[in-house]
Formats: sequence, structure tokens, C-alpha cells
Amino acid sequence: MDGLKLTQRDICCFKELLDLGILTAKQLVNLSLFPNEKKARDRLRMLNQAGYVSFCPKPSFAAGRAEYVYYLNKTKINAVSQLLGSMEEKVYLI
Repeated sequence: MDGLKLTQRDICCFKELLDLGILTAKQLVNLSLFPNEKKARDRLRMLNQAGYVSFCPKPSFAAGRAEYVYYLNKTKINAVSQLLGSMEEKVYLI
């Protein structure tokens, strides 16, 4: 998925994932990055297909939908760090 255009929301998600390590879709909604969990999961799925984000099921003994934890893909951490650094430089220049 080479044509994925990163949004400001994606950049904010990357920053939170870089700072905190792992997050669930529910936590991203609580951080006000997405209006609901479905939209968060859908966008994270696209970021996963583009290679930016990976995920795994969160261990749980409860019945129902499995919750996933999302984290930055190891191969993209340097690219994301550079992207975040360039975004911070732009903020300082304003």
C-alpha cells in the first residue's frame, strides 16, 4: 500500500505509540484521537497494511470480541522518529 497518505492524526498516533509503547483502539479513543473504536481499528488496519503498525491480541479470559494492542513496527521506528522530528522542527519555525 504505497499510496497511503499519512494524516495529522496518524502522526499523533505515532507519537503516542512511540511514547507509550503499546495502545488499544479504546485508549486511542480516550486520547481523543478517534471518534470511536471502529474508526480507530479501521485506520490502524490501514497503517498495519502499510507497514507502520503491528498488533497482537491482548490476553483475556472474557468472552466477546478480542481486543488488540497496537505498536510501531520495528522496521519503521526510525522513519517515524525522523518524521516526528521534522514535524517538531516545523512547529518551532512558526
